[in-house]
Amino acid sequence: MSRLESDVQIRRIQSLLQRKGFAFPVITQVIRDLGIGTEFND
Repeated sequence: MSRLESDVQIRRIQSLLQRKGFAFPVITQVIRDLGIGTEFND
């Protein structure tokens, strides 16, 4: 997957979860668990 595709996925997931009322730490954990985006991986 290209870096651009990863960024788009992250933005879409963040937007969806924020609209549902989830806080940033929860969103970060979801993205980390999904393994999307290098900046969120340990």
